[in-house]
Order: sequence, then C-alpha cells, then structure tokens
Amino acid sequence: MIKKKILVVFLSLSIFIPIFQGLTLNEQSDFCSGVSNINCKDINESSAQKIFEECGELVAANIQKKCQAQLQDLQRDKANIENKLNNLSQKENNTQWYISKIETDISYLNTNISNLNLSISQLNSAISQREKAISDLEQKIKKQKEILKEIILVIYKYDSFSTIEMFLKQSNLSEISQKVIEMNSIQKNLQRSMADIKEARDNLQKEKDALVQKKAEQEKLKAEKAMQIQSLAVKQEQQSYYLKEIQNAKTPLEREMVRVRAELQSLQAAMNQISAYLSRWVLSGDLSWASIFGAVANASAGTGARPALLLGILQHETRFATNLGRTQIWNTQSGQYRDFIEITSELCSAYGDPYCHPENLPLSGSGAMGPAQFMPSTWQGYRSKLMAAFPGQVPNPWNLFHAIYAMGMYVVRYPDDHSAACAYLLGGSNANCNHWYASAVASAAKEWDEILSRCGYDLSDTCLKKIENDLRNKANIPIE
Repeated sequence: MIKKKILVVFLSLSIFIPIFQGLTLNEQSDFCSGVSNINCKDINESSAQKIFEECGELVAANIQKKCQAQLQDLQRDKANIENKLNNLSQKENNTQWYISKIETDISYLNTNISNLNLSISQLNSAISQREKAISDLEQKIKKQKEILKEIILVIYKYDSFSTIEMFLKQSNLSEISQKVIEMNSIQKNLQRSMADIKEARDNLQKEKDALVQKKAEQEKLKAEKAMQIQSLAVKQEQQSYYLKEIQNAKTPLEREMVRVRAELQSLQAAMNQISAYLSRWVLSGDLSWASIFGAVANASAGTGARPALLLGILQHETRFATNLGRTQIWNTQSGQYRDFIEITSELCSAYGDPYCHPENLPLSGSGAMGPAQFMPSTWQGYRSKLMAAFPGQVPNPWNLFHAIYAMGMYVVRYPDDHSAACAYLLGGSNANCNHWYASAVASAAKEWDEILSRCGYDLSDTCLKKIENDLRNKANIPIE
C-alpha cells in the first residue's frame, strides 16, 4: 500500500524535477539531515550502507550527484594541470633539444677549430720549410756570387795583360788563352746556375707567400669559429637557466597533480559504493516514485528528451523498473552474449556482486537489460557518452539514472513520440513498427504530460494528493 508522506515528495520532486519548486523536508533523522554535508571522500562501504538504510535511495542519489559534481570539478582541475604540465613538458623538451643542438654545434665548431689548428700547424711547418729552403738558396747565390766575382777578377786580369807582358813573363800564349776560355765558360755556367737558383728561390717565395696567406685565412676562420662558440655558450647558459625555471614551475604542478589524483581515487571509490547500492535498489525492486522522477528529470535535463515520453516508455518496458525479467540461458556464441559478459565483467570489477554472477541477473526473454531494457550491443554504443555524463562511474544498465539517461539519448533523435517509440522497440528502425506498442507509449506519455503539468509547476498539498492517486493507478510503488 502506498505511503502518504507528502513532505518527502516535496523534497524529492524539488531536487530532481527542475520544473517544480521544492519544499523543505522537516521529518528526517539527524543523520539524514546532516548527510548532505558529508565529505564525498569519506564515504566508504559502511557509510554508504547507512545512508541507504536510514535515508533511502533518493538521498543517496542526491549525494551521488554532489559527488559527481565534485568529481567533475576535480577532473577539470586535473585536465587543467595536465594541460599546463604538457605545455611545460613540451617547452622542456624543446629547450632540452635546443640545448642539445647548441652542444652539438659547439662540439662541431670545436672540431673545426681543432682541424684548423692542425691545418695552421701544418702551414707553419710548410712555411718554415720554405723559409729554410729560401735561406739555403740565398746562401748558394751568395757563394756563387763570390766565386763569380773572383772569376771575373781573374778574367779581367788576363785581359789586361799585353802581349809583351806575356812574352816577358815567358808565358805560353796558348795556355793563357785556354785559361781565359775556361774562365768565361765557368762564368757563364755560374750565371746560369745563379739564374736557376734565383728562379727556385722566387718560386719558393711565392709558395711561402701563398702559405702565409692561407694561414691568415685559416686563423681568421678560426677566430670566427671561436666567436660563434662564445655566442653559442651564451645561448646555452640562457637556455639552461630557462630549463631550470621550467622544471621549477613543473614541481608544484606535479605535487598538485598527485593530490588531485589521490582525491579522484577517493571520490571514485565513494562513487562506486553509492552506484553499487543504487543498482541493488533497482535489482531488489524497492524503488520510489521520487527516485524515478529524479532519474527522469536528470535524463531530461542532460539529453533534452521529454520527461513524459521517458515515463511512458519506462511504464511499458518494465512497469517502472518493477519487472526486469528473469535469468536467461544465453547462446554463448552470439555477439549479444559476448557484449553482455563484457558489460557484467566491468561491473563486477567496479561494484562486485551481483554482477560477478551474470547468470543470476534478470533479463528479458531476448536478453534486454535493466529498467530501460537495452540490448547489450546497443548499450555498448552509448558507453562513452554515459561515461561523459557520469564521470568516474562504470555505465550500468541496472542503474536507474544510467538506464533512463541512455533512453533519453536514444529517443531524442526522433521527431515525435510515435516514431521514437517505434524505433525504441525495434532497435532504431521504423520499417516494421509495432503500432500498438507505439500508440500505447504515446498515449501514456500524453497522460504523463497531464499529470506533470496538473499543478501548474507549483506544488501544493491538494495537487500532490491528485498526483498520488494517479501514481497509485500507474504502479504499486511508494512515494518515498
């Protein structure tokens, strides 16, 4: 029999149906009165159980919503910190690459300078060799000049003798003539030799001059390389300082990231506890109209689907989650079975039982799951969107909020209630529409439109009594 606890209905509807103006609950225990201020990170299995036992699933769902908002804030903080850390890491990598490039350039220039030093040393050696060779040739020229001078003096002496003087000295005229001829030949040979030596000396001088010029060019190039190294060393020092500043900026962000991740883990654990209990309420069939309205209002706000249509489909699919089906024997080779096992395995890892024994979970004859009767493959198609809508939670077809939210995303694609109901029953196709089902859903949605709008969005005791009567006619579900 339906309990008439008007004030609880006031609170429930005011929290979860945006179109209603809520009232305050006066008859709650001290624990339930203060539970709204509970720190989400402090929720564990025992506290979650106490919330459900003493305050009901609607209060737990409200706390879950609060924790979800905190989780979203933390995830935004985490994303901002990650973005900043990624930017700093990118700058750090770029700076390290630049410093490495500078070091490579400096090393390359030092190698060039070493090569230039070797080349200059070789040029100095070559210049010294040519200077010595030039000096040796100068000495040869000097000696040959002295010899040539003596020869010229001798020839001059013989040329100055008169015939009478030669005769008086009893010299052999032919002998004297022969000596003059020899001296002239030696003189010519010496002159040719001197010319060759001078030519060799001049060539060596040219080579020396070329080597000196090349040495000057190499020294100039070496000086330029040294200046480049100095310039790069300054840049290296600047970049090293910049790198240190980047690393210093990363340190507090990394500490903050550790804190945020720890808080996210705590909140995730709390959300898992609450979600596990919410799912158990659905599976036990112990739901209230307030929790149903809350899930519908949440789905409508998030997807844009009409609340009345969602209630109409929920009414005909599972009679407001009171008829979830029974255990089924699957064809283990089917794709639906594989998706079902994947879904329940993930739920088992997150929430434990009853999902660790999927053979005991209630299903329709075709294998549809939960209050909204989603087939496993269809549910998997909404997984990523549900994760975005419920951060930190594993999408659960037996979770009333998750299931109706997925329903909202499904039906909002269609232009009217009839076509939405056709597609919902047939898995997206209107080709073979079951018009009886579609008409029944559309009719139920129309009735819900009237029920939800009867109070003119301003709840009163009289109106709540009218709604209570309508709800009693819909299903044997308590108001609170």
